[in-house]
Amino acid sequence: MPRGSTHHRPAEMARPLDQAIGTLVVIFHKYSGKEGDKNTLSKKELKELIQKELSIGAVSMAGDGVTGV
Repeated sequence: MPRGSTHHRPAEMARPLDQAIGTLVVIFHKYSGKEGDKNTLSKKELKELIQKELSIGAVSMAGDGVTGV
């Protein structure tokens, strides 16, 4: 692409980091806004995201007695 071009790559040509960030944003918005602002996560929303979306979430939160999140 020429320098200064605003042309974006098609999704199938996106770089891995572009794809990862896009996935993070989609997952964030899946949980944000249930209790207010769609651009922030409450503690409850964050806890649910961790428990459901991270493989270590259910294990660490159930086994450690973590309640501060």
